[in-house]
Amino acid sequence: MNLPSPAQRLHLARSFAAAGFAVAFGASAVPVQVPLATQAMLIGKILSYDRSLAGKGKLRVLVLGEGAESVAEAFNAGGLQAEAINTTALGRKLVEHGIVYADDVQRDDRAAGIGRMDVGASVVYWLPGADKGRIKALCEQHKVLSLSGVSAMADDGTVSVGLGTRPDGAPQIIINLQRSKVEAHEFSTDLLRLARIVQ
Repeated sequence: MNLPSPAQRLHLARSFAAAGFAVAFGASAVPVQVPLATQAMLIGKILSYDRSLAGKGKLRVLVLGEGAESVAEAFNAGGLQAEAINTTALGRKLVEHGIVYADDVQRDDRAAGIGRMDVGASVVYWLPGADKGRIKALCEQHKVLSLSGVSAMADDGTVSVGLGTRPDGAPQIIINLQRSKVEAHEFSTDLLRLARIVQ
């Protein structure tokens, strides 16, 4: 993987310094602090610095939880390839998107040719309300990178990467190294220098 030039690293750092906001889903405020357009931009950059995804082709972001449809729509507008799904469908979606067979895929699905399709690897973006235990198990089983706009989910090891804000309101990337190791993802040192690391 080619390392970014100094100018590219400066651009990345400036991107991370964009202003942040609090957003709400439904009637209750959710601790998602970075606007979705900014999240889409940051997620695209984060994925480009994930050495484990190098050469995987186009990546699909599977969005789960409360407000998933509106988040997926905003991510698509921001240049990502995103899709809102429910937790029940996650195992099958990971199969369709070229990870590995899920344990719960039925034999008739396998006979129908569901397997490694040429659509690239998937990453999972969590929102509150998603089935925490099942999604963690599937991400670990299929070595799928997990992300969230709720920074606390990276702090507690629910996801590998969280997006939050610094005390001055600027966006901040949080990387949980233990969780990312379980999911078999490795980030470049350029990204790690800019992120807040949780061991």
